[in-house]
Amino acid sequence: MNAGRTNQPAAPLRHAQGTGRRTLATLAAGALAWSLLMAASAVLTLYRDGWQEPAHIRAVAVLFGLSAFLAYPIAVILAGWISRGKRFDTRLAAHLFLIGAGTLGLTAAFYGLDHRAYFSQWHAAPFTVTWSIQYFFTVAGAFYQFAVFGMRLYLPIGIPALCLFALWHAAKAR
Repeated sequence: MNAGRTNQPAAPLRHAQGTGRRTLATLAAGALAWSLLMAASAVLTLYRDGWQEPAHIRAVAVLFGLSAFLAYPIAVILAGWISRGKRFDTRLAAHLFLIGAGTLGLTAAFYGLDHRAYFSQWHAAPFTVTWSIQYFFTVAGAFYQFAVFGMRLYLPIGIPALCLFALWHAAKAR
């Protein structure tokens, strides 16, 4: 009865499994490349601006690189999900917006947490009304500070890299 059948999975399933592994590897490689480019962009700007303290430059590079590494796969998956089956320009817009906003947002959030950790020594006891106000305004101040001073660190490399990565993902997601 089962003479012609094997225990091999059907061709579409094998193809989907292989594609999944390749997609995961591509996503990881993209996240690594994206994080290295964002860290390099920050370092290049800091050196250009005359920063002389290597420890601070390393800290900023780690902040920008780690944030980009974590934001990239989430943004790419969301952009692919949102723009699945849409035209090229829609896919491009989704990738541009989500990779850019995700990277900026996560970097600002990590910066806000670092800012909060530094200033917590002068804050009231945790979970009081005063502490809540201090917490909110400390993090809001950090977001503002990042928007004014931190976002410019993406400019030498970040904008062209964002365009290239978004074009790449929009073109391959047919």
